[in-house]
Amino acid sequence: AGVDTPSAGGVRRCRTGTRADVARAREWTHTSRMPALPRPALVALVALVGLIAACSSSPDTPAAPPAETPDAGCSAGRVAVDGACELDVSKAPCAPGTRPVVGSPTCAPVGVSACAPGFERDATGWGCVPVLPDAVCTDATRDALGDKTCRPVGDCAAPFPPAGAITIDPSLADGAIDATHVRRLDDAAIAANDGKTLALADGAHEVDDLLLAQRFTIVGRCPAKARIVGAAGNPLARGLRVGAAVTIRGVTLSGLVSAISVGAPGALTLEDAVVQDAKYRGVLVDRASSATITRSVIRGTTPRSASDQTIALIAGAGSVVTVTDSALLDNADGALVATDGPGTRIDVTRSVIREVRTRSDGVGGSAVRAFEDARVSLTESAIVRARGVAILALRRKKPPPEVTVVRSVVTDTLALLQGERELATAVNAGPDAIVKVDDSTVRDTAGFGVYGADGSTVSLTKTVVLRSKRNKDQLGYAVAAHASKLSLEDSAVVDSGSVAVSAYRGGAITFTRSGVFGSGGEERDGFPLGFGLAASDGSSIVARDGAVVGATEIGASVNGAGGTLVLAGMYIGPRGAKQGKYAHGVLAVYQATATVTGSIVEGHAGAALLVAGGAGIAATSDVRDNAVAVQVQEGSALDETDAAPESATATTLTVVRDTVFARNATRVGAGALPLPAPIVEQQN
Repeated sequence: AGVDTPSAGGVRRCRTGTRADVARAREWTHTSRMPALPRPALVALVALVGLIAACSSSPDTPAAPPAETPDAGCSAGRVAVDGACELDVSKAPCAPGTRPVVGSPTCAPVGVSACAPGFERDATGWGCVPVLPDAVCTDATRDALGDKTCRPVGDCAAPFPPAGAITIDPSLADGAIDATHVRRLDDAAIAANDGKTLALADGAHEVDDLLLAQRFTIVGRCPAKARIVGAAGNPLARGLRVGAAVTIRGVTLSGLVSAISVGAPGALTLEDAVVQDAKYRGVLVDRASSATITRSVIRGTTPRSASDQTIALIAGAGSVVTVTDSALLDNADGALVATDGPGTRIDVTRSVIREVRTRSDGVGGSAVRAFEDARVSLTESAIVRARGVAILALRRKKPPPEVTVVRSVVTDTLALLQGERELATAVNAGPDAIVKVDDSTVRDTAGFGVYGADGSTVSLTKTVVLRSKRNKDQLGYAVAAHASKLSLEDSAVVDSGSVAVSAYRGGAITFTRSGVFGSGGEERDGFPLGFGLAASDGSSIVARDGAVVGATEIGASVNGAGGTLVLAGMYIGPRGAKQGKYAHGVLAVYQATATVTGSIVEGHAGAALLVAGGAGIAATSDVRDNAVAVQVQEGSALDETDAAPESATATTLTVVRDTVFARNATRVGAGALPLPAPIVEQQN
């Protein structure tokens, strides 16, 4: 115990004891994989594999590798401590929105740069939350970012009707009907000239599958006054079919099947309008047509039958839709879908997608879906309380879709019962899909925060993934890459229940100028979880110029043959957080390799560097204030060298003499150190 001192020099080696030694010393036993459980498409769970071993402390076991003792003065990024030069770092905990920086006493910004208008900071200081009414708005009002009260749709006090309009009034007497006054919208659409304005008097106007084949503007005083409804006696009356440049403003379309359908060469402009209680599609834009939706709401879209697919707003077959300052509220099955590219695109700006419900058969609940070659972008928008999946990008055929999220918030994604299991993922990139999340917040997910499936590419930039917690059946994973590529730059993963950042089944993660803050609190079959960075099953994580703070069990780990973990310029430490049962810093097991350079590993109640049946390199780093500085077991050996090798030697932890050891209670661990189970994907 006490302050580390240099060893006597020379290459020293420590190998593990026998399996019998291990069996006698183990703290607990768990040697089999978890039972197989169902795995829905694109959402993976985790199981646990038990692992325990010990390093024998025979009399000829050498001391730890020496710490380099500088002569006088310290190089840039190092400060003198007790006569040694140690890597500098902020001595005080970094405030929310900032992270420790190795080599600097100053914390650096990380995560969301600033909340967009209509959003405010989360109470923790991490990321943003939309400012909205407490409950979903109803009738001729809508949720609008920045308003805590419901905003009226349209202006009932504006002058009406417009000059030169054809007035449509079902209550007209026979003698009042003329070229500019008719009873039915159908009659006006047939008789009016191209380019005319059709003004709907206050009240209800019946339609059933009305084709608008000429340029028209259909206006009402406001959605609270003028309504377009299905023909009497026909509960499945279809709505308006748009085949030309048509503007619809100041009306409510209520209770129709496919309330508005747009097809080539149609171009819809929907302004200050309400589409409510559609029974199949709220707005359908298809066959290379277009729609511009502004200051409007699509609400309460419901299925015609229990298993009938239902979408509030859908674009397909090369169509383009722009949604601005609008809301999709309380819709069943799916709120917004882009499909059947190429050329299909939906751009959403300053809008709200809130409360997506399942159908009565329990299916659906996603806010955004993008399929083959379609493009969806969300800018300064909010997705609130989707079910199962908030954003899904899925390739059913080639080429894959692309989703871009900018300065937006995805929050409160709820678990969905799929089969007999509850599952949820806020942002889900399916096979080969491309998903980009920039300057945004993914918060309060009951399951996975961000998930990349086979072959997908996911990038998080200046983004916060906050509070990914377990549901009944699924652990709280914040960011996960399954056989996919995922990058985090200037991003923060905060308060995840079990694992903050994970790669498995050949996944590859780059972690740059980013931070993990707090991970743990959940258990699986009695085994505590709390991993910061975790790579398994031949996966890789490359982490540079970042931090893992407060992972309760393991700061950074790699598990399985071919797995690699690279930590360069990383801070790995508890920083005052409550430590768990194991509380190790860096872990490499089962033929995996960890490389630690220019990093700080400090303050762990377990081992700072622990290699069990794996390999590693530690160089130009500081290992300080830990209970155990270095531990090798399960057949791994410990070597020291003057220069870093080009690659790690199998089952050997190589410590270069430029590594500084300070104030560790024990330089080299002896006896049994219990290990948490490395994570692996749970199979169905």
